[in-house]
Amino acid sequence: MSEAMYTRTKYLCKACKEGDLVTIGRMPVPRRYVEDWQEVVGLVLTGCLLVLFWTEPILYCMFAGGDTPMFSQDCSGADGVRGFYTIVSMLAMLCYFSLLIDFTALSTRLSAFVLLTGRVLPEMLLTLGACLYCVITFSTSITATGEKNKDFSGMPLAGSSLFQILIKMYSSSHYESLEETPMTMVAVCVFVILTAVFIFNVLIAQLNCAYQQVFNSMIGYARINRMKIVCETMPAISVRRFARFVASLNFEDRLEFGEGDIGLSGGIQVMELASAHPTNVDSIMRFGGSTSPAMPWPDEDDLGSSEAERIDRLAKSFQNAVKKMVGNRKARRYGGGSQSDEPSSTEDISMISD
Repeated sequence: MSEAMYTRTKYLCKACKEGDLVTIGRMPVPRRYVEDWQEVVGLVLTGCLLVLFWTEPILYCMFAGGDTPMFSQDCSGADGVRGFYTIVSMLAMLCYFSLLIDFTALSTRLSAFVLLTGRVLPEMLLTLGACLYCVITFSTSITATGEKNKDFSGMPLAGSSLFQILIKMYSSSHYESLEETPMTMVAVCVFVILTAVFIFNVLIAQLNCAYQQVFNSMIGYARINRMKIVCETMPAISVRRFARFVASLNFEDRLEFGEGDIGLSGGIQVMELASAHPTNVDSIMRFGGSTSPAMPWPDEDDLGSSEAERIDRLAKSFQNAVKKMVGNRKARRYGGGSQSDEPSSTEDISMISD
């Protein structure tokens, strides 16, 4: 709580000194409290912690005296604040876990999902607003019919019943009573068709379109969000602590590309199974000899080290070896062998050439 109070007070004084304020109505407000929702949630959380400190039931029980055990919340002196304390505690926990969303930056996929959810959230809010408008409209119209139904007698009860119907919490046994009031039954049917069938299907279509528009850019936005969090966190880290962290990474040590294959320094080595990403062709060009600038590496074009060229050379060598073997066989059989062997040898050569 003390750290949160210090951070909010420091930023408020800095914003007032630099004039980084935005006028809402006639009240100047720091710009960050308008542009960043997390700052607003953090401010609300700080206020909740202050209220919880002043309404702590343990403190009331300590000053109440009597035979109350130490650090107990169950005493007559805390009866007046216990209910308010629980409500503020619930609000504080909601704010606290909302701020923990920043930890999704540790995973690019989770961060992209959170950003994508934030982009399609306005569509959801529009749908909820449309549903609320329908609830108010039909609750007032049903009340105006004058039909007597215990679940729709008055606008508050009618609105509550329609909301239960909307979220599928209305008891099925109560639908039988609607048969006694035909106008109410018709209004409820129209309400269900309009909200459950039409509005929610429109919401699905809107979410699909919004998802397709922003999905391709979400990975990039997630990485930018991670950079933003890192840049905002760096000023709060001391120089000595950051230097100790950099020294623990051992950037000066050379890394191994493979077992016994020492590579370059300045990186972080991540181990993985050899079967995870099998590599048939080594992407690192290796040349033997001295590393002196006077003896430059040979050009890649002169080496002819591409896979296609190696296969062609191997195929030609194989064909030459087969032709030589066939020629030697014919020379040994010349004059003593039958003429029937010659066609078979020619067929072998043609098949190997193909």
